[in-house]
Amino acid sequence: MPGNNNGIDLRILREQAGRTQAEMAALCHVSTRTWMRWEKDPGRMPRDAYDGALDLLERSVQIRKEITMQKPHDHGKVEVVFDPDYD
Repeated sequence: MPGNNNGIDLRILREQAGRTQAEMAALCHVSTRTWMRWEKDPGRMPRDAYDGALDLLERSVQIRKEITMQKPHDHGKVEVVFDPDYD
């Protein structure tokens, strides 16, 4: 159990990340009903599920922020740079 969730509201974080309850349930390999229970009471979540969901949601929120910070004339396009030396 994650115990103290440091005041993190999974529902708000999920909404900021643009994810649905069904999507989060699928990503955590549980039923939507289980995700809904976890979202209401994160203390019920296994620690690894909590840590994984929190990491995914925080990264999703950050990506959404980066996308929305793109210049208006970019029309939502994100520049992708190919590095042939990247391993």
